[in-house]
Amino acid sequence: MKTENFRFRIYYEDTDAGGIVYHARYLVFAERARGETLRMAGFPPKELAENRHIGFVVRQLDIRYYDPMELDDEGEVRNRMIEEKAMRVIVEQEVFNLTKNKVAAKLKVELVLIDCKTLRLCTKPPEDLRMALRSVWNGEYPPEELQKQIKENNRLAALS
Repeated sequence: MKTENFRFRIYYEDTDAGGIVYHARYLVFAERARGETLRMAGFPPKELAENRHIGFVVRQLDIRYYDPMELDDEGEVRNRMIEEKAMRVIVEQEVFNLTKNKVAAKLKVELVLIDCKTLRLCTKPPEDLRMALRSVWNGEYPPEELQKQIKENNRLAALS
């Protein structure tokens, strides 16, 4: 299965007193990568929340650190969907240090889709969202036909 990647660079704000990336910053890099994946699938997080009143939240997260990143290192988060069920997605994310050519951290993240108004699990995720995420997390952009459907669904949701 192909991965979808998100590149970034390490700045002073990412490091601790010892000069290495503070452990919680890896969660930030991973979150940004998941947000960009949603955007590439045609579902920017803000649009999902405002127009469709749904959003993904982290239910469970496991992280393992391997090799610390340092100031000015260039990195990449590699996303891969490993499981998808009705209301949840499990994503494997690898934070890779391109400067050192080493894995810095690996995450396994369980995401659930919630109704932003009630903060409860969605009973059924929109099919266009599921199809688009499958496409992107399998390393493809959503097919043109699906992109048209997504735009129309987003337009209709904004009107309601």
